[in-house]
Amino acid sequence: LDDLADNAVMVTAQELEALFSDQTHSGKYYERRIWYVYRESNSPDGQIVGSGGPTARPDTWKWSGSWKIEGGEICRKYDEGFNCEPVYRVGAVYQLIDDHDKVLTEFTVDTNSP
Repeated sequence: LDDLADNAVMVTAQELEALFSDQTHSGKYYERRIWYVYRESNSPDGQIVGSGGPTARPDTWKWSGSWKIEGGEICRKYDEGFNCEPVYRVGAVYQLIDDHDKVLTEFTVDTNSP
């Protein structure tokens, strides 16, 4: 896993609202020691609809959930309780990190969003 870049800037709560509300993100996430690709749409009322999977089959899984902004972090809930994380920006790429500053999720905003 890559470390958070030195030039990464934490996204503010106000910026998070614009980054998530009525936006679609495409990117990759690290799970079970493998990178998977994904695409998620975030509605203004806090709902998430997504799909993802291995690079060769990016629509393997479908899911839904909810999102909110709390304490300057993005909080998302899929199956269990909300998980809140800070979001960092490096150029046009946004990153979420683990407790050791390792990048676990990386995404961009789709230009044809939502």
